[in-house]
Amino acid sequence: MRGARLPWWLIILLIGLVIALYGIVTTPIYHEALIYVTGDPAVSTTDFEKVNYEVTIAGKTQAVGGTLTAQDAQSITVRTVDPQTSTIDKARVSDIQHNGDQVVVTTAPQTIAGIFYTQTATQYRIQLADGQIISATKLDVRATQKLTPDNCQPDTQGSCQISVTVPSSTISGKLLADTVTSYTIQTVDPVFVIIQRAAITTIISEKSAKCALNNLGSCQEGIFLTLFLTLTSYALALVIGLVIALMRISSQPVLKNFAILYVEVVRGIPILVILLLFYFAIGPWIRDNLNVPMPEVLRAILGLSFAYGAFLAEIFRAGIQSISRGQMEAARSLGMNYFQAMRHIVLPQAIRVVLPPIGNDFIAMLKDTSLVAAISLSEMTLRAELLAAKTSRPFQAFITIAVLYLIMTLILSFIVRVIENRVRLPA
Repeated sequence: MRGARLPWWLIILLIGLVIALYGIVTTPIYHEALIYVTGDPAVSTTDFEKVNYEVTIAGKTQAVGGTLTAQDAQSITVRTVDPQTSTIDKARVSDIQHNGDQVVVTTAPQTIAGIFYTQTATQYRIQLADGQIISATKLDVRATQKLTPDNCQPDTQGSCQISVTVPSSTISGKLLADTVTSYTIQTVDPVFVIIQRAAITTIISEKSAKCALNNLGSCQEGIFLTLFLTLTSYALALVIGLVIALMRISSQPVLKNFAILYVEVVRGIPILVILLLFYFAIGPWIRDNLNVPMPEVLRAILGLSFAYGAFLAEIFRAGIQSISRGQMEAARSLGMNYFQAMRHIVLPQAIRVVLPPIGNDFIAMLKDTSLVAAISLSEMTLRAELLAAKTSRPFQAFITIAVLYLIMTLILSFIVRVIENRVRLPA
């Protein structure tokens, strides 16, 4: 009997999540998918922004562009040339010459043969006999490659074999790493320029660079965009829903009818259609006719909040109307006006009633942010689609985001339950 009373659903779910997370972290393909769909965040970075400035020094004006790597109150440091590295398999090295930390490596020709797994515009992906999948850049291989059978197409099932030859080459630069299996060589050194802030005459562009804990402003893709859309859209939807709910219960016929019209129309249109309307029609119209900037993310936020405002309006209306009319009458008899009574008496009690459905809608909002993939915003779902198309492995890509969505919804469910318990009235 004690065993039967245990929350078996939760135990099974947690065990499944632990197994799934272990597989995602330890399996290279799943780990690659996890990094890609989350936006490849780092702990720290020096690549803060991609900048392009017009600078005037000694009466001469010039353009300076690159990556902002450091800054203080007087100056900024811009890396105008990015370092380039090359990793060379030691099995291909025919000769290496050292001169301090500088090396010159000569590689022998190499033939790569295996299953023609997939290809992109620039690379072949070939599965070797041991199951390893390697990439060969098309510019690096000879113009002729052998396909078996002739003119076959890439196939992950192994029906097409390919053999390509990578010619010999000479690579020189700074030796960064020497491992058991490979050399890592920096072939191009970075170039840094220090610019005085007073010398900057025009800011041509400033764009985000590497996503990291010390550069969260650049975390604008993947899971970060999903969470940002969820929080901002739902906060705006709460305001819209509360205003519409108050209009719905108003004694003013114009306000009441407008609220009913809004709720009935919006709830009758799919959320995806509303997003498409805001992205392709309403957003561009506002931008062109009112001269108001309408970036893609803002259009998505307005579309989601506009759609969810109708559902939240009905939740708020039901919660407000569940409070006895005697509460309002008592507040008015104490000298409160309508808005004071709503704010101090009715709404605090209504919030206790509507908190569970509001929490459920918040979780639903998190999942519905995946719809913005239809308007090409680079949140988790779109990145999973891109990864599936790139690698021809849709199972790994979509299982990864399914696990991430499940973890986030479980955390939100737990938070909602904790809040419900804290605001619940004593029995």
